[in-house]
This record gives sequence, C-alpha cells and structure tokens, in this order.
Amino acid sequence: MWTWIVEHHQDILKVIRAVVEILILWAIAFYVYKALHNTKVTRVVVAIAIAIVAIGAISLLLRLDVLFSLLIKIFTPSIAIALAIVCQPELREVLAHIMEQINENRWLSRFFSPSKVDDEVTNVFCQAIEKLANKRIGALFAFERRDNLGAIADTGVKLDSQFSDALALTLFNTRTPLHDGGLVIANNRIVAAGCIFPVSKQELPDRTLGLRHRAGLGITETSDCIAVIVSEETGCIALAYSGKLERNLNVNMLKNRLGNFLSPYNDSSQEHEDSLSSTRPPFKEKFQSLHQAWRTRIKKYVTEQWQAKLICFVLAFTVWFVVDQSFVNNSDLQQEIRRSHP
Repeated sequence: MWTWIVEHHQDILKVIRAVVEILILWAIAFYVYKALHNTKVTRVVVAIAIAIVAIGAISLLLRLDVLFSLLIKIFTPSIAIALAIVCQPELREVLAHIMEQINENRWLSRFFSPSKVDDEVTNVFCQAIEKLANKRIGALFAFERRDNLGAIADTGVKLDSQFSDALALTLFNTRTPLHDGGLVIANNRIVAAGCIFPVSKQELPDRTLGLRHRAGLGITETSDCIAVIVSEETGCIALAYSGKLERNLNVNMLKNRLGNFLSPYNDSSQEHEDSLSSTRPPFKEKFQSLHQAWRTRIKKYVTEQWQAKLICFVLAFTVWFVVDQSFVNNSDLQQEIRRSHP
C-alpha cells in the first residue's frame, strides 16, 4: 500500500489539486449565481458564461488555437470587467453580506477593530433625540461599528468634535447649511456632518416615509452601522439596521436598542462572555449539540437549491477542464519547439 502511494504520489497530488481547484471554482460560481439571482442581469450573465464555455470547448476540440487564445486573453477579461461595472450594486450587496457574516462570527470579528460608543455618549445622544423629536426637527445619524464610514464622512464637513445635544440641535437647524445631510458618529465623537448617505431602493411600507428614512436604510444596507432617524413631519423616532427599519420608538426604547446593538462592540461584552463561562453546558452535551447543528447545516446546504449547485458544478468543471487543457497544449507546443530547435 505504502509502496504504491510512494510510486504514484505525483498523480495523487495532481488529483487533489484538481479537486481543490474545481471546488473553489464551483463555490465562486454558486455565490456569483446567488448574488445575481432574480436580478436584471441574471440571464445576460448566464448566456455569456455558456457562450464562453461552449466556444472554449469547441476551440479545444477543433484545435482552433488563435480563437482560443483570443477568448482567454482578450474577450473573457474584457467581459469580466464590463460585468463588474454593470453588476456593481449586486457586488456591493455581496460584499456587505460577507461583512455581516464576519461581524456575526465571534472569532472572525476579533480581527476587526470596532468603533466604541460609551454609555455616557448614548445617554447624551438620546437626550438630543428627545429634544429634536419634541421640536420636530428632522435629523439623521449613523453610528460607525466595524465597517469604516470614512468614505461617507468625506462627502460632508469634517468636525471631529465631542457630541452634545446643543451641537446636534444646531447642526440640524433648518437655517444651517448642514441640516440636510447625515451626521456620522465614531469612537464617541462626531466625525462629520452634512454627509451624503446612499439611498435605499427597497419598497417602504408607508408612503409618508421620505428621503431621510431611505438614506438611513441605505447606509445600513452597505455597512453594519446603526442609523437613527427623526421625522421632520411627525417627530417620530426610527432606527435602521441591516436594511431594516423600526419606527415609533420612544427615548427609552431607543436607548435599549442602541445598547443592544453597540454593547457587543464594547469591552464589556468580553466581561459578559466571561461571566457566562460558568453556566456553559458540559463538553459532551456541547459536542452533541454542535454535531447535530452541523448535520442539519450540511443537509440543508446539500439539498437547498441543488439544481443551481449542480449546474454551477458542471460549469466549474468545464471551465477547469478547458483551462487545464490549454496549459497542456501550451506545454506540448513548447516541447515541440524545443525539439525542433535544439
């Protein structure tokens, strides 16, 4: 057995490399499909992918080396760049979803330095929100968490000042030039005011919600920040997170929600986690629960959207085979040249 493995270790390594490459290509193809599923460009992307694979396979079978070279070196990169430009909103949603998954992961999130907001700043902020709501002054705030909002802050006026209710009332006064934009808060300080937030395109349940609420939703769709909105017409307080909107909050509800969202990003979360260590279940029960959870997750992953996964696997294998054969043909051509010109 060991003798056979030693003799054929090169072939075994080739098979392992091929399997890994095909699985990586399959994962990329499937996640691209999920990102573009039910969008306007889905049919275009699928048609282009099928056309490229078909032309590449025919070129290899008929040994149309010039056509294959043009396809690999010129047409495919150009089409990929064009699709990246056309599908920019969908790609942004994919990246935002990936960052959301990282932030929810307790281990991966440790590699990202969070923006901190103390309880004192939260209390002062809620007092300012109460005054803005009572006076029906429209306002829009964004609390930075793990995703950096530097690009958003660059669209406004940099302040780098301590937060206070008087400053918030002044900035959102209708007679000041910065009242139309949003205010970014990070590390207990006001970073910038009058910022332009991305506007959400999703359908809102109430037509009375205006551009300010859409901007609050939009910035939470492209980052993990928390947005707080005060309606100018009704004085109602709303909170946005992950593209979701909670409306008609009072000050106490807002303070609790901000504490729930911002406390996992403070140092107190580690102390809370340590305090729960004594109440954790025994290792055997924990292992059984993890085993059952992974079985359910794997079963769901295999059976869910299996038709799309099968098509993506066939596409990934075809792409791998076409590219692999191109390398084989190039190496054979180089060997022939070396033999003819010793």
